[in-house]
Amino acid sequence: MVLVDLDAEVTRLFARNEALRALNDGALLSPKLTVVSADAFTWLDQNPGFFDFVVVDFPDPSNYAVGKLFTTAFYGLLRRHLRPAA
Repeated sequence: MVLVDLDAEVTRLFARNEALRALNDGALLSPKLTVVSADAFTWLDQNPGFFDFVVVDFPDPSNYAVGKLFTTAFYGLLRRHLRPAA
């Protein structure tokens, strides 16, 4: 599993703070998870990998870095990285 998040500090906080870690049941500390601190659009464009499924959790598109994830360009890029359904 891969989690791509723009804000490394928020990801660290939710992994290290006991109260916040309880909210995610320690998922960010799982050895099955790779946490990538990067712009999701750029990372996906540069990543050659394929995924069985993708979950996208968007914040409010208050700036360009986040807003570009609401575009057809992003979803087209995402589609190219999905494995075909079995």
